[in-house]
Amino acid sequence: MKRSALSTTLAVLAILALAPPAFADEPSIEIEINRFGSVRLSDGWVVLSGTVTCQPSTTAGPLELSLFQKVGQIVIEGHETIEIPACDGTAQPWEAAGIRSNQVDDRGNSVWKAGPATAGACVLDNLSAEYQCEERGVKLRPSRD
Repeated sequence: MKRSALSTTLAVLAILALAPPAFADEPSIEIEINRFGSVRLSDGWVVLSGTVTCQPSTTAGPLELSLFQKVGQIVIEGHETIEIPACDGTAQPWEAAGIRSNQVDDRGNSVWKAGPATAGACVLDNLSAEYQCEERGVKLRPSRD
């Protein structure tokens, strides 16, 4: 039995309509956090950096950063929000300078120390209305700047 061109076309269109797009499983935003950050010993000023990659069709909110570190018997934390670079499909560098801790010394300086910490970064993917997040252990190296 011969199929007509119309029935073949309709069958192909039905298959295409039911198939998910090829990029459906790929996140539209990827965040990388560099393994090393720096802490200025004189005032606890922390700098973290990394890259963010997002597709040109993506509109993304700001990059929300968190840093946690155990100092003595307490866990200190700090948060920073920065604008992400343009979404053009390439890895764009970002840097957050001056992440302040929720604990300060008697001079009002952050109490971050050189050593291990945990950093997290999240951004709202407005395309999917979901947060894309990354978390990793980082080492804060001393800086004298």
